[in-house]
Amino acid sequence: MSRASTSASIRSCLAILLVGLLLLVIVLPFASGPTAAAGTSAVLEGPTVLAKGAKVEYTLSVSGGPGGFPGGGYTYTAKLVGKNLTGSSVTPNSGANASGAFRFNVTAPTAPGTVTLQVDIKSTFGANSEELRRELELTVVTPILFVVTLRNTGPVAANDVEVDFYVDGSFLGSKSSDVPAAGSVVVSYEWAVANLRTGKHVVTAIIDRNGELVEFSTGDNVLTQTFYIEPEQNLAGIILSPLVAVLAVLLTLALLRKPGRRPRGAKPL
Repeated sequence: MSRASTSASIRSCLAILLVGLLLLVIVLPFASGPTAAAGTSAVLEGPTVLAKGAKVEYTLSVSGGPGGFPGGGYTYTAKLVGKNLTGSSVTPNSGANASGAFRFNVTAPTAPGTVTLQVDIKSTFGANSEELRRELELTVVTPILFVVTLRNTGPVAANDVEVDFYVDGSFLGSKSSDVPAAGSVVVSYEWAVANLRTGKHVVTAIIDRNGELVEFSTGDNVLTQTFYIEPEQNLAGIILSPLVAVLAVLLTLALLRKPGRRPRGAKPL
């Protein structure tokens, strides 16, 4: 073989090698899509015990997989599955974005029971995709009702009076209401609980925690009430009976209007 032929052959081999390397560089990111899809993860968060008819927010966080590539994205569809879904809904029941962060509301059925929140997720980049599902079992109960009656004996309305609710020292939530001058208002809180230990429990209501809006004729803004759960009313996995779930705790307090109020958040006891 002549020297010229040898040089041509070498140049041809080098050209083929360079083309092969170039194709590898171009194809590799796309070929890695299916491998990356295996890394898709999703976390569905929200309460698992709901009061019947209650509207509650849930969050879905999706990351990794094909949707994590630039130009990729995530979608979801959500629904409730169960025997009795009367009055229930998921809003919005679908969504799509590139961040993988979603929020939606679930309205519980109007009757006690167990339903499943089912969310189907898709992580996509070009022709590559991965599908997965996340589920939460939701127990729908008749809630225990705590009631606080606020009575204003002053000549000026007390606006946005906040009441913090606790059971056995654990913070449940807050409700607020305007109390008209020389009038009264009922503030209620529904506590959704599926299993409650037997024995003594204490519900506490703290009105205007920091004393920024009202003063109290009794000098005390902390009110408590004791209630008891009998052994037969606390069977594991059984929804609380209506007699227990509808627990009215009537707490009456006189309010005198006090000027000014700064925003605040409820704090644990």
